[in-house]
Amino acid sequence: MATVNEKAIIYDSTCPLCVWYTNKFVETGLLGPNGRISFNDLQEQVFIKKMDLHRSKHEIPLVDLTGGTTLYGLDSLVHLLNPKIPFLKTLMKIKPIYWLAKGLYYLVSYNRRVIAAGNGGDDGGGASNNFDCTPDFNLPFRALYILLVLFLSPFLFAQFTKILLAASDIAMCIHGLVIGSFFSVFILLASCLLFAPAKLKVECMGQLATVLLLGSLVLLPTLGLSLLLPFNLLPFIILNLLLSSWLMFKEGKRRVSLLTKPNQLAE
Repeated sequence: MATVNEKAIIYDSTCPLCVWYTNKFVETGLLGPNGRISFNDLQEQVFIKKMDLHRSKHEIPLVDLTGGTTLYGLDSLVHLLNPKIPFLKTLMKIKPIYWLAKGLYYLVSYNRRVIAAGNGGDDGGGASNNFDCTPDFNLPFRALYILLVLFLSPFLFAQFTKILLAASDIAMCIHGLVIGSFFSVFILLASCLLFAPAKLKVECMGQLATVLLLGSLVLLPTLGLSLLLPFNLLPFIILNLLLSSWLMFKEGKRRVSLLTKPNQLAE
């Protein structure tokens, strides 16, 4: 399609989440082969003058290479996805649904550096061409993210514990290892929280929330199978628990190392 090649999305190459989903747009044909441009690769193109650079830090811009209007954030995603989901634009005309979707977009955007903590990307930070694409710190959206995780993750762990109680003592022992691993991660991140400068304290809490979220989401396969299959799930339960434990410890250790490096994570 000609229109596909007329659009380019400008993305944050230091954000693993942004790199992943913009690449999927190209792979699925929603964008042309050159339809994703990193902020690090921006040159003096004409469309830069039509971009709101500050807004671009929080809402990914979809520029029109022929000089048309630049779309931002949710509007750019709806425009790109509409060929695959034809009813999407119509759905977004319903204001309550649109504002809910936009709120969810902002929740992810403002927290993207704690949801998918990268290793600094191409330049070790968020800056490119004298432009820092690190999103501004937004306390309400950071607090909302942490509160949602603190609601969802304990709920999932509680449901998983019910399955463990019906399994065996071995599974309960493995569960103890998972809890031990989580508290090891908690102690590491809490140490960062205790000794970190004031501006990084909420950052530490966001990183801890993501570690907890990842560990609980890994348990979803067992929760799903327990509803569908009647046979003994003990081997699968043990593997699932070990995977959750390993992921929480690995991610927690990695994120602690990032927090000890200056300019690696958003404030």
